[in-house]
Amino acid sequence: MIEKNVNWDKLKSFYNVVIAGGITAAAKRMRVSQPAISRQISLLEHQLKEKLFYRTGAKGVQLTKHGKILFHSVKQMKFCFDKTFSKENTLENSSKNCLKIAANRGVVDTWLMNFIPEFVKKNEDIRLSIHSTDGEMTLDSGDTNVLLTPYIKDNTDLVQDHLMSWHRKLYAHPSYIERFGMPTCVEDLTNHHLISFGGKNIFLFENINWHLSLGCPEGKPRKARMSVNNSRSIFEMANAGLGIISYTKESPLLKNSELLPVLPSITGSKLDIFYAYRKSNISKEVIQLFGDYLKEKVLSSF
Repeated sequence: MIEKNVNWDKLKSFYNVVIAGGITAAAKRMRVSQPAISRQISLLEHQLKEKLFYRTGAKGVQLTKHGKILFHSVKQMKFCFDKTFSKENTLENSSKNCLKIAANRGVVDTWLMNFIPEFVKKNEDIRLSIHSTDGEMTLDSGDTNVLLTPYIKDNTDLVQDHLMSWHRKLYAHPSYIERFGMPTCVEDLTNHHLISFGGKNIFLFENINWHLSLGCPEGKPRKARMSVNNSRSIFEMANAGLGIISYTKESPLLKNSELLPVLPSITGSKLDIFYAYRKSNISKEVIQLFGDYLKEKVLSSF
C-alpha cells in the first residue's frame, strides 16, 4: 500500500496521530503545530487516494480499513528503524569504549595485571581485551589498538610515548643464600644454581639470559640448573629458594617478596617500554585514559 515516493515525515505524523489518539495530542507529542499535522495527514491521504481516518470530533480519530492496513505497515517500518538505530548506537559505543591491548607475556604477567583490576573497577563501561605474546607485536590487524612495546623504528604512523625503563638484575631467596652462600663476584655464579628463561630469546629482551654468560669466555656460557619459558614461573622458582634468577627490578612482584639482590652493583641490559598507538586514534578517549592511568602507576611505583 505504501508507495515508494511517500515521505517518511508524513508516515511519522500518521503513526503519531494513531498512537496519540488524535491530531491535537499528536501535535503535542511531536512538538509541532496542530495545522502542520493536519496538513501532513491530508497530503498523505491525497497521495494514497485513500481516506485513513474517520474524524470523531475534537480532533479525535478512528482508523478506516485502509488506515488499519497502513498503520500495520508503518509500525513494522518503525520497529525495523528503531532496531537498526539502536544497534548502530550500541556498536558505536562498543567501539568507543573498547580497548584492545597487546604486550609481551612477561609484561602482562609480572607488571600490567597488577594494575588492571583498579582500572576496570574505575571504568566499568570500558570493554578491555589483553593479548599477551612472546613474539613481535604489530597494529596491522584490528585486534589491537595499543601496544606496550620497545620502540618501533621507521614507523611514522604511530604515537610512541615512553612509559618506563626496565633493568635486569640478579635475585635469590634468603633460604637459597643460607644454603649456598651469597656470590661476591661474577665468577662465583659458576658454582650456583642459575634459573633461566627456556627456549628461544623472546622479542622483548634480546639477551634475557645474560647472567649465564656474565664473566664467562665468549661462546662458553654456563648451563642453567633449571629453565622455564614463563617470567612468572621464574619468579616463583626463585621465591621457593631454588636458585638465582635474572629479573626486572621494577616488577611489582619483587616489592612484595623476600628476594634479595645478588651482586647488586651489576645490572643487565636496560629496556625502554613505550605506549604505542596509531596517530589516527589520538583523539580516542579510552586510549588516552588508559595511557594516563599507566603513567600515574609508573610514577607512583618507581
